[in-house]
Amino acid sequence: MIYIYDILLNWTDPNVIYDFYAWQKGDEIEHVKRLSLFKVEKQVFDDFLTCDIIVDPLFLERFQNSCEIFKNKKIEVVPYACCFSDGLRAMALEFSEKGEVIAHSKMLLDEEEDVVDLSTRLDFVSFSYQKKEFPEEPSFLTRQERERRVYLRREIKSAYTHHEEGKLRYLYQEYFDRLGTDITTMYQELLGSLADFTPRHHELYQLLRLTHTKKQV
Repeated sequence: MIYIYDILLNWTDPNVIYDFYAWQKGDEIEHVKRLSLFKVEKQVFDDFLTCDIIVDPLFLERFQNSCEIFKNKKIEVVPYACCFSDGLRAMALEFSEKGEVIAHSKMLLDEEEDVVDLSTRLDFVSFSYQKKEFPEEPSFLTRQERERRVYLRREIKSAYTHHEEGKLRYLYQEYFDRLGTDITTMYQELLGSLADFTPRHHELYQLLRLTHTKKQV
């Protein structure tokens, strides 16, 4: 396995992707400590850019828990994330446990060039995946709302993966205004709620950002 180290990523919804020059000051930029790298054919790379993708879950096992990020002054593990390069371009992707692409990110120009150079040492990898055209995004969903939805999705998934039951219960009660019971049910309902981005999601985002700011002080 070949890894890339110490890069900056700007995760967005899988059907929206920004080049580095379109990144903004308020974006949720993450410092990734380590990320697995795979070389793919040009058509595969294009598919992941332009289509809704679900990969074979067996492929996920090749890089499970290999992504590490710096967050809140500590290192956290992202269960399923890696980097693809076709020898000309590079991008990072995050998957659900079912193999769905849930977020992706372009890179800074110099970091992308380094990754592309590193990919020349690799053989092309093959794996099975399903694809379909991206659904049209609701017209009311702004870039900020897309980015905050990605942030909330990752926070909810991280809390579930790391068995932070207290955090999930807190988020569940804040959003649904009722107590949760089963941790898996709370997790699934919170994720499901993100299909429609509402003012309550903005409130959850602000609460989480405030909590993280306090931890860093």
